[in-house]
Amino acid sequence: MESYTIIGPPGTGKTHRIEQLIKQNGTDDFLYLTYNRSMAKGARERIEADKHHVATIHSAMSSLNGIGPFVDSKDIKAFCDKYGLTYPKGMRILEDGETDWERFSRYYDTVINTMKKPYQPMNERMSMRYLFDAWKKYKDEIKKFDYTDVLEIGSQRTYYKRYLYIDEAQDLSPLMWKIVDNIKCEKRYIVGDPHQSIYGFRGIDVKEFVKRADRYEILGESHRYGDNLRKLAEMALSEGTVMRMPYIGLGETKIDMYSLRDMVKLDGSKAILCRTTNLAKNIANQLPYAVIPINHEHGYGNGWTQQTFRIAEIMRKWPSIDASEFAYIVEHSPASLWVRGTKAKVKKEPTIFSYDMLREKMGPVEIINRMDIPDRVKINVKRLLMENVPVVYCDTIHAAKGLEFDHVMLTLDLPQMIADAMTPEEYRILYVGMTRARKSIQFLDTGFYKGSYRIPGVAKTLYPIWS
Repeated sequence: MESYTIIGPPGTGKTHRIEQLIKQNGTDDFLYLTYNRSMAKGARERIEADKHHVATIHSAMSSLNGIGPFVDSKDIKAFCDKYGLTYPKGMRILEDGETDWERFSRYYDTVINTMKKPYQPMNERMSMRYLFDAWKKYKDEIKKFDYTDVLEIGSQRTYYKRYLYIDEAQDLSPLMWKIVDNIKCEKRYIVGDPHQSIYGFRGIDVKEFVKRADRYEILGESHRYGDNLRKLAEMALSEGTVMRMPYIGLGETKIDMYSLRDMVKLDGSKAILCRTTNLAKNIANQLPYAVIPINHEHGYGNGWTQQTFRIAEIMRKWPSIDASEFAYIVEHSPASLWVRGTKAKVKKEPTIFSYDMLREKMGPVEIINRMDIPDRVKINVKRLLMENVPVVYCDTIHAAKGLEFDHVMLTLDLPQMIADAMTPEEYRILYVGMTRARKSIQFLDTGFYKGSYRIPGVAKTLYPIWS
């Protein structure tokens, strides 16, 4: 097997390089493993491939091994009730912002992905080893699987493909590397960036990626940001350097000093990136703008949800909408709004679409008022339609990985325990956060935590976020 590694710093077009190779080598017998589902969906559209050729490693293993059905929120809730664990929906949230289930599921995922024996973490009040066995037994009883089962089962088989392409390979866990090594192929292309390896808490070790990079090339031009930001980011990275990667920044990025009030007036996408979920939640809950998380599973914000933006997007075009948009509005509105039988017809055949299905002629605002959605959503949808409400993304640096924004505010706050013992990975986290910006980046101190990244070259006086 011939193996080749392509290393691409942020914005150098790693994904584009993979897709070029796929087209060059042919699309008859290959497997392309992507970082997440949205990347897989975009790649399938660009190279005109199906989900059997382009998928996440979880999806690929699930498909190849016919694994399912999977546990759902009701199953998890039942398990938590049985063992007295706090659960995200409808149950008490702990002071540290995490529920028992969130802590346990992260522990379980780490144990499985690192292929280690269950252990009892220090200062953990729950018996993790007991719950580990209990969760496995519970899944056997209800005859369902979770996503760790997909990897465990997948690692026990050998697969054959002519070409194998792996994107963001620095984020593969030991168990995922075992699966990759079980895929026999003529040529294997490993693509990634060791300086963007920021998932050590999941047991991911960047050395696994580096030791496979015996024959590699480095993409040397970042079109995302300017050389000024590249130099500053590398100053922060100096403590977490894994290997030397010379490249230049060809974009234009301002290292700016502006307030949040000024930022929201700028054209383009805007994001506030934080080190912890708690900090992101605190900021999101206090901003007077439309704030949405990058990772929708985080579920925090200040009342603005994906449903809010989806409905507003449809109603801006009303009545010039398509069948899928019509079906969405019908699904989230009462049957009394439509001609008898409409909801059943649309559910059975989503391509059905006719304005004549409305019982009476009404405009977007009247329809919104009648929809089966929370009052808060109705208010925010109408605000988006009638007011120029600024939209700001607010989430963790981890959630923003792989993405880019026109304007970034990067919080320098750290929990004291992290600020007092900065590890190489902490500097890589900062590096990833800084390199999300295209047009401008601003560093700020919220005052929530007593600590900050020690970055040479960053202005001594940080702009307060609430100005």
